[in-house]
Amino acid sequence: MFTDFLDGYVAKKLEATSRLGSYFDVTADFLLVSGMFITFVLEEFYPPWILLLIVFVFVQFMLTSLYSKRTVYDPVGKYYGSLMYGGIGLTLLFPERLVYSIVTIGIVVSTIVSLVSRLAYFLLAKNHP
Repeated sequence: MFTDFLDGYVAKKLEATSRLGSYFDVTADFLLVSGMFITFVLEEFYPPWILLLIVFVFVQFMLTSLYSKRTVYDPVGKYYGSLMYGGIGLTLLFPERLVYSIVTIGIVVSTIVSLVSRLAYFLLAKNHP
């Protein structure tokens, strides 16, 4: 999570941001998060369907950004990766069934909120160009 924050901070300070860079950042986050959750699923900490939610959010981000011809960070979606890193941290720090349940609920709720937020963002952007 620290390196994710650091690379974004440095890129902004150096004014070295680009569309390709933002896709690269999201893809790197996705690979790390999905790799960790694959491991957690194999260890039976989480149900396999949790991976579908993570993949779905990544795919919808890529498709909607490509559709809009620019990288789109909606107000909630831009924090989704951080929430996933938080879930990884909690899982590693507190390997307890209760924590797994809380993280699972958190992923489901944040996925729903992120998708609704992204839809609302696009609807508002369409009505207010």
